[in-house]
Amino acid sequence: MLCYFTAFGVVATLFGLLYTNSQNNQRQTRTEFRSKVDQLNETLNKLVIASQNYYLDAQSITAKEVANIHHAINSCDSLISQFHEHETPADLNTEFFALYDSVTGNDFQSDNLQPGQQYSGLCNSISINKEALTKQAEKWFKKTFQ
Repeated sequence: MLCYFTAFGVVATLFGLLYTNSQNNQRQTRTEFRSKVDQLNETLNKLVIASQNYYLDAQSITAKEVANIHHAINSCDSLISQFHEHETPADLNTEFFALYDSVTGNDFQSDNLQPGQQYSGLCNSISINKEALTKQAEKWFKKTFQ
């Protein structure tokens, strides 16, 4: 009889360890993706600033801002692809493509670009698209991890 209690205790302990390990893995995944959401938001902020400098500031160094824009877009694309690897993939493509189009459309990398207030509407559109992408990422995170 003592053997049965001992065996039951060992099995219960193993199940407890497996459950604890599972909970720790979920917490680790949640922390990693929270970090990715925050990193995406930071990168999007840099993209908006670089875009505003490019389209509005005649004193900005255009080639530098183009490089900053391309770097931010590539970083966002890389982060968004990581969201697709989760068991509950995030669909951020629609918002990302809208942001990408607003940033790189119009006179982007054109010889005709004359930075100034005529692009304030475009910069407003870029900010709105950035907020939509951020909101969608936060919505996915809350739905997935809370």
